[in-house]
Amino acid sequence: MPCLRIKDGFVCGFHPTYEFEGYLFEWHSYCGPTPMTRKDPTEPRKNVPAGFWDAMDRFKELSEEERRAYLFDDGDG
Repeated sequence: MPCLRIKDGFVCGFHPTYEFEGYLFEWHSYCGPTPMTRKDPTEPRKNVPAGFWDAMDRFKELSEEERRAYLFDDGDG
């Protein structure tokens, strides 16, 4: 994931990417979910798709073990 601007700085790093209920997103412990594009799964979307936040409410209720089942594999290894 590229760096994201926050109020007085930025957050960078590689965070787990998940695919849940048709949404592709990264989950960061500070920033929460960030919707990602399908064209380039390392690029954040410019807009939030309809229904995304409802799906995230369901996702955050899953256990860590259940979340692992939704890790995204883009085929790059």
